[in-house]
Order: sequence, then C-alpha cells, then structure tokens
Amino acid sequence: MSKHPGITAGRFRHRAAPAAVVAGLILAAAAAPEAAAAASRAPWCGTGPVLQADAMPRRVTPAQCRLAGRTLRSAAGASAVAPTDGTTVTAHLLRPDGAAELRISPDPETGGYTVSHDFAGLTPPTGDRAAPLDPCTDTEHKVSPTAWPKGATIKWRYYAGTAKNGGLGLRHPFRAISRGIVNAVNAHTDCNQPDGLGPKPNIFEHFDGDTDKAPNIGDEGTCRQRDSVNSFGWKRAAGLQTFILGMTCTWEIDHRTVEGDTALPDQPGMWWEPGDDRRGARAPLPGCPPNHYIPSAVATHEALHVLGLEHVEGARHAALTMTPALASCDDGAATLGKGDYDGLIELYGPRP
Repeated sequence: MSKHPGITAGRFRHRAAPAAVVAGLILAAAAAPEAAAAASRAPWCGTGPVLQADAMPRRVTPAQCRLAGRTLRSAAGASAVAPTDGTTVTAHLLRPDGAAELRISPDPETGGYTVSHDFAGLTPPTGDRAAPLDPCTDTEHKVSPTAWPKGATIKWRYYAGTAKNGGLGLRHPFRAISRGIVNAVNAHTDCNQPDGLGPKPNIFEHFDGDTDKAPNIGDEGTCRQRDSVNSFGWKRAAGLQTFILGMTCTWEIDHRTVEGDTALPDQPGMWWEPGDDRRGARAPLPGCPPNHYIPSAVATHEALHVLGLEHVEGARHAALTMTPALASCDDGAATLGKGDYDGLIELYGPRP
C-alpha cells in the first residue's frame, strides 16, 4: 500500500471534479471550433440578413463566410439569395440610367461560391459620346455563358398582380408582357422588312396560362430560390431604393438555363402604351407623357436576358435592344437590331 494519499497499486486515483467545472470544460471544448471559425470569418461576412457583394472577393470560401441561403446585394441594387440547390443565379436590374447585374455560382473547388457584379451605363468611362449606329447594321452583341437547350420551348405563365384591376392605367397589360416575350423569341425586327434579318433563332415559347405565383423576385428586388415556374408579369418593388424599369432572374445548372422570371414594376403612373402602328418607333412618341416608359420595350429587353443576351455598352450601341439604358417614351427596344439578332443566332442557331 502506498504511503502517499491518492496513489494506489501504482495508479493515480483522481478526485472527482465539481460538476460545474466539468460542464464548463465540455462547453469550452464544444465552443472552440465555433470560436476558431468565427475568428477566421472575413470581416465583411457579418451576421445581418443582407451582405454587400461589393465588399467580397470574387471567390468566397466557407471558411471566409457561409453564403448559402443568404442575400447578397450589389451597390447598384441587384440582389439574389445564394442558391442552396447547386444552381447558379443571375439577377438583372434595369434602370433608366443603366443596368446592374449580380451572379452567384457554386464553386466546386472550395465548396463556396464565386460572386461577380457589374453596373453598365449608356456612356462608358472613356467618354464615348458618338451618335448611335444604325441598329440594322450594328452587329455588337454579348452572350451569357448559359442558355436554354437549342430547339427548346420555354413554357411561361403570366402574373397580373394588381394590373388585372386596371391599377396601372394600361389597356392591355398582358399584351405588353407577351409582346416582349414573342418579340425576343421570334427576333421581331423592323430591319429588312418583310423578311427581317434572317431565319428565326432555334428557340420557342409557349404561353402556359395565368398563374397566382408572382415572379420569384422579392419586393426588394431579390432573386429568391427557384420554384420551377417561368413567371412573367407585374411585381411591386417598394423595397428597392432606386427607380427601376425591370427585373429578371435566371437560374442555371451546368450552363443550361432551367428557369427565368421577369417582373416589371407594378407602379401606377410610369407606363404608357403606344398604338399598334407605333411599335418600334424611337423617342419621343407623340402623346407619350414625360417620364413614362413603354412596357413592351422593357419586356423585350428583359426577355432577351432570359434567353441569354447580356448588355452592350457605349453610346454607339444605344439603338440596340440590349443597350443598358432606356429613355422615357422610347419604344425602339421592342424590336431587335442586328446585334441582338446575331446574339440569338450565336446561342441557338437558325430554326430548321
């Protein structure tokens, strides 16, 4: 028998620690990884509901910040929820003075995301103030890295919102939206009539009826998680801090578009419909009140985003539909120019 208390048969006999001490040690051990993770988080990660995309690097790792399910917003106003289902989301926001874009993609190398954002204005910083080129000869275009499969039919639904009650002051709110979609898919143009610019692109659309599902865009203009419905229509955007003309969200998997939603602001006093004989006319349209916009022109621009076209910057290309700004009472964007058409043909080829 050992003469030393607490030692027996060559083994240490430990005295039981108080329960409170044991509990504290367990909690400290459990909290250690969380504390280490919190210490490694980037300062811009924060804990609030909205993160500023402009403060982030292009590639965001999970150690820096866990973005899944959180809202990212660019300084120009485009915002989206980082997808949790492996899709890539792109948010487009059209303003009278330019257009914002935010793109959030899963990064398979890090398990995080890549984040890119941009603001395109009518006149670039270089001071290009030349007169616009003729849209029927201007071949400038830019295509997205994603598109629908060639020959696909995009089935879309219409969401009326309060427009069905005449709240927008439009005689034909559905026709304004549908005209934009049809104009884009069929490459409707005033150039080289009656044959147009060439064969139509190999992509189709089909109106699948009305829906009570609003475009999957929050009141603050945020692209949410996709819901597998291509919804086009009117949406109140009271949460946006800037005046906007249109919002579009697209979702893609492996560079194939799987959903597209478009919303025009459900805002009385900003829209005006031209007569059928004035489609495609450049501003100003006779009878159009100041600070009013042509909904079918905006809808055509936004539908081309859904199809995969991106903005072409510079005043020389301001007569194309994919110019990143739209003037009041300008209906020219409702009909495609050569560059807009060439972009669709590049993505889809001609219809067989």
